[in-house]
Amino acid sequence: MLKGIDIPYGPLRDIVAKAGVIKGMTGTEARQRLAPYGNDILTYVYAQIGERARKSGMQAIWVFLPPDIQGAWQQEAADAQRIAETAGFTVLNLEDVFKGMDNSKLILAEWDHHPNARGHELIADRLFEGMLEKRNRIFSVPSPQAAVVDPAVKPLETKQ
Repeated sequence: MLKGIDIPYGPLRDIVAKAGVIKGMTGTEARQRLAPYGNDILTYVYAQIGERARKSGMQAIWVFLPPDIQGAWQQEAADAQRIAETAGFTVLNLEDVFKGMDNSKLILAEWDHHPNARGHELIADRLFEGMLEKRNRIFSVPSPQAAVVDPAVKPLETKQ
């Protein structure tokens, strides 16, 4: 929209219009205007992913890995998890993967807080444990006919 590119999904176009985002607006201003609609956007997107997965006989999986040890992500992550669960995703929440650990021993460098090899090992172990715990749901092939689709969510549409 900012660059004059049409949004092919009606519900997302409606949100952009409601937020007052227009062509030529700066990215910063557009993000500020769209921020109050973040959960609405995520709800629509996740519903579409969940629906497409079910129709294809797949199980959508939502994995949360915290971007930082502490911070504003906590409420945002809780909202995103709730939205993912509502859309039918299997949720693997790794928010406490580093709990009780000396974080200074799990990062690449003082100036780079990405996980080092040990940090990645912990992540892989927790991801594997979560997948084993939910293996019946993750590795079974759901029937597309058995899909429960929220009637309030309109199918993905493209602008002709």
